Amino acid sequence: QRLVVRAPRSSSSHSRSQTHSRSSSDSHACKYHVGSACPVISILVMQDVHEVASQCIMRVSRGLLDKTDQPLVKRIVASTFRNITAELQRRSPDTVQQLHRMMFTQRQKNKTLAVLKLVSDKRLRNIGLDVAEAIRDSKAVPERVADVREVVRSVRDVQDFVENTLAQTALVELERDEALMLPAELRHFLGMAHQWSRTLDLENLEMMKSVDSQWRSIEAGWRERPVRATSSLGLRRAIRAGALEMVRVLLFIIELASYTRMPAWIWWDNTGGEDEPQDGLSCKLDRANAALNLVLCPLRFGGQGLDALRARSHIANRRPEKDDRKATVTPSMVPAKRL
Repeated sequence: QRLVVRAPRSSSSHSRSQTHSRSSSDSHACKYHVGSACPVISILVMQDVHEVASQCIMRVSRGLLDKTDQPLVKRIVASTFRNITAELQRRSPDTVQQLHRMMFTQRQKNKTLAVLKLVSDKRLRNIGLDVAEAIRDSKAVPERVADVREVVRSVRDVQDFVENTLAQTALVELERDEALMLPAELRHFLGMAHQWSRTLDLENLEMMKSVDSQWRSIEAGWRERPVRATSSLGLRRAIRAGALEMVRVLLFIIELASYTRMPAWIWWDNTGGEDEPQDGLSCKLDRANAALNLVLCPLRFGGQGLDALRARSHIANRRPEKDDRKATVTPSMVPAKRL
């Protein structure tokens, strides 16, 4: 049994102001003691969780951020996590109530942090880049304006193409890295539901269609990141995009481990609890917002790598020498909310 459930308790409403955001965080605060458990919602406001998220952003942003930027990254991460917690309270109080009733032990929280750290791991990002290039090369990536049934069909074709490509080019790496980074304990913690769901999200597919050919040499360290002088505002936007992505990764882990369905706006609202949205997201490196993409895209690659590890057994079934017949499509969860 993964979760301990306690009796529901009432929650207060909060506005979007920073003051109420902070008070919302305080109301969800919880500290672990020996043998204790904390509400799942409290993980969003724990400092060690913010620390891991900050480290991930710093790790994928080498060449753009340095040690002097670390305090700024920590402040923006903490602010973004507080804002999203307050937005959950304001816009999705039922979800917050559910996350209040569900409890994580310290061991479960540590598993959550272990998975969260993975998205910045270079090996996982390389697998995710394989996925990104397969998406880019697929002819089936759907357009947002397409008919819903056509979109679902196209998304399944993308999944087919990605899994077949990985089976031919990266299966050995997947099997090795699954054993190293996603041992049985973590695989059980995450479960088998919702495979490829974040990779096959339409916004993510749109981003991966634009993945630049330079990413391979940049991620391998063969070439410098092509960033000229970045304004203070541009740097903050880039960090905030990374912080918002880390919140989403955390909420996705919680969704998998706690069987809680997160509200739809979590995945497509790019404001991060702020007034300014993050528009025009892509993985091109020759645009004015290249700094933002240099933070966000490696984190997306890491998330796709995690999706690939979780789907490793399905990918292995597509190995050509095991079965010359056409592989059976394993339908991916393509929620209507994201179409």
